Amino acid sequence: MPVPPSAAPGPSTSPGPSTSPGPSTNLTRAGRPALLLTALSMVLVLLVGSFGPTAAQAKLPGGPVWLPPYGLGIDPGPMAVTLLLIGAMAIGMAGLLVGLRALNRGWRPDVRRLTRIGTALTVLMILVGPMGSTDVLIYAGYGRLAATGRSPYVDTVRELINSGDPIGLANGGIRWVDTTSVYGPITTWLQTLAAWIGNGSVHTTVFVMTALGAVAYLITGVLLRRLAGDDHLRQARVALLWTINPILLFIAVNSGHADTWGIVFAVAALVSLSRRHWILTGVLVAAACAVKITFGIYVLALVIVLRRLPKKLALVIVSGLLTGAICYLIVGPEAIRSTLLAGTKYASASPWRWPLYPLSDLIGLAPGVRVIVIVGWLSMLVFGWLFYRLLVPPGSRTVEGRPITAAVEESGDPLAAMLPVITALGIGWVLTSAYTLPWYDVVAWAPVALLLGGLTDQRADGARSTDPSGARLVDRVLVIRTGASVIGYLPGAAYYFPPAVQLLTDVARNVMAPAVSWALMILVVLAVLRRRRVGRQTGRP
Repeated sequence: MPVPPSAAPGPSTSPGPSTSPGPSTNLTRAGRPALLLTALSMVLVLLVGSFGPTAAQAKLPGGPVWLPPYGLGIDPGPMAVTLLLIGAMAIGMAGLLVGLRALNRGWRPDVRRLTRIGTALTVLMILVGPMGSTDVLIYAGYGRLAATGRSPYVDTVRELINSGDPIGLANGGIRWVDTTSVYGPITTWLQTLAAWIGNGSVHTTVFVMTALGAVAYLITGVLLRRLAGDDHLRQARVALLWTINPILLFIAVNSGHADTWGIVFAVAALVSLSRRHWILTGVLVAAACAVKITFGIYVLALVIVLRRLPKKLALVIVSGLLTGAICYLIVGPEAIRSTLLAGTKYASASPWRWPLYPLSDLIGLAPGVRVIVIVGWLSMLVFGWLFYRLLVPPGSRTVEGRPITAAVEESGDPLAAMLPVITALGIGWVLTSAYTLPWYDVVAWAPVALLLGGLTDQRADGARSTDPSGARLVDRVLVIRTGASVIGYLPGAAYYFPPAVQLLTDVARNVMAPAVSWALMILVVLAVLRRRRVGRQTGRP
């Protein structure tokens, strides 16, 4: 059941662009450049994918040849592949930014047509091999361990390599072969299912996992459209920012990351929350965490939103804890220890990479990593609050003209408050954490697709207080953060390059990506300070 207009995080009482369908010809044309850029981005991704194994795509031995993914066996070289994918992601970023601008100016695309196109693109993404990462190979290794009676939380893929297992041998040279799984029980079960179906074939095992991810991506889109209800603007945002989003189609579908399995449970929890099914909400959020512990950020958001409703919060927490306990009891207590290890690392493209090395000179590398991990978590809270202030200024209304706190307590509609909170925390986390990778960003993309159709521009006394540019800035930050991070990790399947390619990848990952993160962080701080200054000058909060 779609969220009714009165309960949705959407009906605005302030003037703004119409959300009704039937745009003029000029408005229809306004969105064409975005669609053309998106199409070009996808064509480039599919072109590189059709080459077969390259610096961006690992070999998938085992067949059968009739089963996807397919490839032509052409390798134009690491430089060409890297530049093509960089171009694809840059064009995709441009398409999203142009599309968002067109939506803000009144463009209302044919959502049904975009949904059909997005479904076709999702299928095409798994007809070519996974690119941009070799994580699917280590997933296959973990699944193979479980399918052959071992535990990926105790044993490592190195054992498969030493025994001559074909899936183990396909992981040769990958950095994670000596690391136990950091993923939750549901991920392990899906990996095991894929390995059981693959029966030793890397090709088949990987295809099953990417197919499961594609199904999860499509279901997530269905759930987001259901939450969008009859709001055409929100429907259009879901189509643009999720269904045909070229960056997400690349990292969440083609690359085959487990985050795509987790987000479907997280969004299902939002649907459950909109219907006030507290126990089911807890079960679904726990399921997301049982895919990957990083979805615990949804738990934090729920605690913030429901903090004044202790009985309902207790139902969510208790049902979630019971679900999580059952999942981890099935796979064994070692899974908890192994999963928690994920929070003790740092990523090359993290903004905290820059201060890490001078800090490690003073106190050592291991203590330095611990410091930036802690700083990253604290920064998430700080920037989560800053993003929230950009989205929902003090006194603004979101549901039927009432403050968001009253929206939860009086009407029992927590979804209206949940969306800006999880969006703010999600973007704050991926932007500032010591260890986040591009595909982690799906935690924020799903709620942000629904958000801006729901914010209003009025204070409790009826005066306008929201600067729409603040909410639009949040959109742009997420687009740029994800796009720059993806580029920083291209091409993804090779570790040794010719000098020119090595220089390009080093600059993208170690210089460009952290620099973009710092620039975005500074931009957000300045935007919030500017808003406070303008508010003081006009006598508004």
